[in-house]
Amino acid sequence: MVEMETDLPQDTDCDIRAPERLMLGFERNDRDYPTVHALRADFPAVPHLFWTPFGEPRSLCLYEAPWAEVRLRWTGARFLGDIARWLARTAIGELHDADQPLEPFFFGSRHIVVIPDGLFEGGAKWKTSVAVAVDERKGKPALLKLLSIGENELQEKACLHVITAVGELAVQDAMHDCPRNMMELIELLRFGGIDLVRILGDRLGVLFECERKPLEEDQILLLVMLSRRRRPAGAAEALETWAFAIGPIHDVAVATGYYASSGRGVPLGRLLKPQFDDAKACDVEVRALRTVRAIDRAAAKYQSGLDPGSADPAVVLVGTGALGSQLHNHLSRMGWGRWTLIDEDTVLPHNVVRHRLGEPAVGFPKAIALQVTSAVDTPHNPVDRVFAEDFLSIGENKEMLGACSEADLILDVSTSIAVARRLAVDLEGPARRASLFLNPGGCDAVMLMEDSGRSLRLDALEAQYYRAIVRDCRLDQHIKQEKTFRYSAGCRDVATRIGQDGVALASALLARQVRSADADATAAVWQQEADGGVRRVDIPLSDETRVKRDGWCFVLDSALVEHVSSLRRARLPVETGGVLIGYFDVSRRHVYVVDALPAPRDSDERVDAFIRGFAGLRDEIQGIEARTGGQVGYVGEWHSHPDGAGVDMSDHDSELLRQIAAEVRADGQPGVVMIVGSDQLFGFQALNN
Repeated sequence: MVEMETDLPQDTDCDIRAPERLMLGFERNDRDYPTVHALRADFPAVPHLFWTPFGEPRSLCLYEAPWAEVRLRWTGARFLGDIARWLARTAIGELHDADQPLEPFFFGSRHIVVIPDGLFEGGAKWKTSVAVAVDERKGKPALLKLLSIGENELQEKACLHVITAVGELAVQDAMHDCPRNMMELIELLRFGGIDLVRILGDRLGVLFECERKPLEEDQILLLVMLSRRRRPAGAAEALETWAFAIGPIHDVAVATGYYASSGRGVPLGRLLKPQFDDAKACDVEVRALRTVRAIDRAAAKYQSGLDPGSADPAVVLVGTGALGSQLHNHLSRMGWGRWTLIDEDTVLPHNVVRHRLGEPAVGFPKAIALQVTSAVDTPHNPVDRVFAEDFLSIGENKEMLGACSEADLILDVSTSIAVARRLAVDLEGPARRASLFLNPGGCDAVMLMEDSGRSLRLDALEAQYYRAIVRDCRLDQHIKQEKTFRYSAGCRDVATRIGQDGVALASALLARQVRSADADATAAVWQQEADGGVRRVDIPLSDETRVKRDGWCFVLDSALVEHVSSLRRARLPVETGGVLIGYFDVSRRHVYVVDALPAPRDSDERVDAFIRGFAGLRDEIQGIEARTGGQVGYVGEWHSHPDGAGVDMSDHDSELLRQIAAEVRADGQPGVVMIVGSDQLFGFQALNN
């Protein structure tokens, strides 16, 4: 027992006195905070008090940190100083800091009820009856989850019937004890301007008129929303929602005085003149529950560090395999995007190792199964539309075409060059496009994303990505083929051995890039190191150029034009040249020029002519093919013209083009020649032989 003298001003906000008689209690095993009880019977109800049973001394709450941390620096002298500061600051109304959230209206309950969003919308006093899923284990708090159902869809088992009530502004004071019976609850809610008896009578009148009458074991779940303010003249600072399970419902009905009963099992009779029964209300049990709101889109964004008010882009995801399914999982959980899924593949047993979907989804279309799983896992961001079809057939599906035309972003995670090319060249529309994929070894994640205005398209990004593989030594092993396995007897039933941890890391990296992308085009590779580190390799990008000539479209970029121009300038006044490397898209008659090799060392460079040599050229081209997984190879020749000569074909150039066309005829490719002149002027010629 101590008497604490505290320095107090003449005018105080509440009745703290000097001295105050206190009782200090200490645990023998030192497992919990020391207790501080104010022994004065009329000690004021102020913030920062612990709950104590009715009639027992009030208990001061001194610390915010857990006792395990407080005890590290705790001393007797410091403890007495903390008590003195608590009393002094409480006396002048400064214990609860101005930037500190208001204390709850009630002392917390161990039990929780998860409520769906929108229960308090529309101003209605009650909402549709709900079923309750209960997780109640011995010695553990109960967890109730409300599932909305119709008034006449009640199950043949005990249910809760929801009533909502909105109270008036309440000023912060000491936390209130949770009511134990209906009478205490009625008295407490009067403090917030809620007439619970009338509300219960109105609701019961509806429930007992339903086709399925409430069972005797049913209960009322009262959800109360209270607005809180710090001071009497202050504005509302917080909204609190509390829940109270009241029942059984027949006892509630009788206590309100609206109904009468002649015994258990006998139907209730409606009274013409309701007469509230205090004694019966005291016998009706009330259990307080803490409310936790179900996640909605805005809450998911906020908790993920995103702006809750940000726009929701319409996203089409092409490919819902291992990478695509996990990418969607990351972004949709955060409330980001409104989703359309496109994939014709079926979930097979080997997919389960690194797919978001598990064994129960085997045999179902990936896109449809992912939609069902998403509706269960993330109902705050369900999948809007699904097409379990081949994206390449989009021209025959008006709905799929419409989804892409209405999209803000199309993500290609199909690992199909044909799909990426279809998106870049054939599919018109303003939607920004991006290709996301893993390298064959599964250790590198790649993103090729167009700019928001689509001035640098996906197919041009692909060519510049290949040039980086050819030139950047950091990407030497990027397209190294790893071991595969057969999951069935078909010749195409082959998959790569990649771990789930690698796919999970790659999908997380790419998800962050997608949601945080700015308006510029991006091409980058994220390489996973053996020690767990990640190295980002940015791919230099330059403006694309498309030149149509002789029935072909040549796709290159300003960096390549500058490259061949610099090779030309370095050899003036003689002509120079070399080999063009790239690849053909024969079906679209496109030639993608990736790079230009300089003249081999045995070339003949003259003032008026250039004869390209071949020393070391075959090995160099084979090395490029190997580095790019066979995607990039020889596509044609290039040579320069002197200043003032232009880029038109000379007779010798025309003869050269015919010879090249004859050489590549067996491969079904055209002969291609690029002529480079002054001031970065260039021209292409193509000939099919």
